[in-house]
Amino acid sequence: MNSRFATVSEAASNTTHAVKETVETHPVSTALMVFGAGLGIGVLAGTLLAEATYTRPSRGVEALGQKVLDRLTSMMPEFSSFASR
Repeated sequence: MNSRFATVSEAASNTTHAVKETVETHPVSTALMVFGAGLGIGVLAGTLLAEATYTRPSRGVEALGQKVLDRLTSMMPEFSSFASR
């Protein structure tokens, strides 16, 4: 049990260090990615909380979302690996 805890603790520490390093080396990209993720989560939450009569987003919203994703991908090449997941 202690061995598992040590392994998980070490993995968490390594991940934390990698995240801090990424934020320090790419602050603008990180901020834009966090903004995009927050926007996406907000849209998802709004969609889930919408009335039952709401069936699907309008084409304008879908087009806007695709434009935002395309723009983020063109501005931050490293974002494209996150967007394809």
